[in-house]
Amino acid sequence: MTQKVYVKPSKAIFVAQVVIIPLFMIFGIILIFINLKLSFYGFNPPRYFLVILRGIFLKGSGINILWPQMLALLIMGVGILAVNSMRLQKSLG
Repeated sequence: MTQKVYVKPSKAIFVAQVVIIPLFMIFGIILIFINLKLSFYGFNPPRYFLVILRGIFLKGSGINILWPQMLALLIMGVGILAVNSMRLQKSLG
């Protein structure tokens, strides 16, 4: 992915170390969420998505267990859609 954007391999390695790896840590792919502060990962959509994926694939959890994460993703998605549609109306109008 980074090799297509950056021609030199050294730039691709730099971007991977400075940008991509910390994002994986923030999103919870590498670190466990319980170890992070609530204010740090409260509004983090990939967090909820990864909890759902881990629950389905690793634990075999159903919708009755994963509904709070699904509800959080739905609320965030509707909120982001509403804000962006208002911004679009302002820019067009």
